[in-house]
Amino acid sequence: MKKLVAFLTVPLLCVALTGCPSTSTNQGTKDNPAKANKNNTNTNTNTADGEKSLEVKAPDSVTLKQGDSENVKISVTRKPASFDEDVHITFEGLPTGVTVAPADGKISKASNDGTFTLRAADDAGEVSNAGAKIVAKSGDKTVNHNLSVTIKKK
Repeated sequence: MKKLVAFLTVPLLCVALTGCPSTSTNQGTKDNPAKANKNNTNTNTNTADGEKSLEVKAPDSVTLKQGDSENVKISVTRKPASFDEDVHITFEGLPTGVTVAPADGKISKASNDGTFTLRAADDAGEVSNAGAKIVAKSGDKTVNHNLSVTIKKK
């Protein structure tokens, strides 16, 4: 019985101490980068009751070899249906030597998906699980998605 009480008390205490924010940011691989997997995606949402909302799905991590590139697919969901603005995508905090194309990326209001190409320069330094983020903006809504970037020797 004591084990059951302890098992139920810990999660409730965590919820009570942290609260329930209306804006979710991806904690993805921040706490345990070793569990990063480029095929995993997390959803991040910026919403409040009765307002427009923007949801973003993107990979948690990407691994590049020096001189190589990798496509990153980003999906967005806008709610309600009348929320039909372009979503501007930027990548912040990428390691030195990593570029993104298209640089002025956007997902048009007629689409829900976009593909962005990350490229590591031939002389990009090796890094493991460098913290970067994908920023999606549409109107007054902004959603951040954490992205772990690893660069390996060619």
